[in-house]
Amino acid sequence: FFMNSSADDVIARFMGNFYKKAMPILANSKVQTANGKKLGPYELLIVASIVESEVPFTEDRPIVAGILYRRLNIGMALQVDVAPETYDRPGLPKMPISNPGADAITAAVHPKKSEYLYYLSDPKTNKTIFSKTFDEHVQNKFKYLR
Repeated sequence: FFMNSSADDVIARFMGNFYKKAMPILANSKVQTANGKKLGPYELLIVASIVESEVPFTEDRPIVAGILYRRLNIGMALQVDVAPETYDRPGLPKMPISNPGADAITAAVHPKKSEYLYYLSDPKTNKTIFSKTFDEHVQNKFKYLR
């Protein structure tokens, strides 16, 4: 940007970059909820923003996206630390909580199914620790977060 760039110029550049990079990924979405409703680009961006903020490693992001969709499909609250309101009620936050990168958007569009329902990040390594059951998750919290 130039020193005399207007706010409109900055916004136009950001939006142009977004449409160039994000929309081709979002346009190929096939993600559906349990009731068969296809998620729209805005909803996918909300999921991607959670994935971006919750998980640092690209290889873990599709698994976490799959966990989030699984929670949505069974009516469970998302319970993500980056969006505290997700502990109070099921469903997505009203808006994206961060600016997701292309790999987080790709993970939201191409989630990986797994048996996992819980995850946490090891504060020492940032490694994502996955759990299938709540009891296993509690054990991992004690092991990694104490």
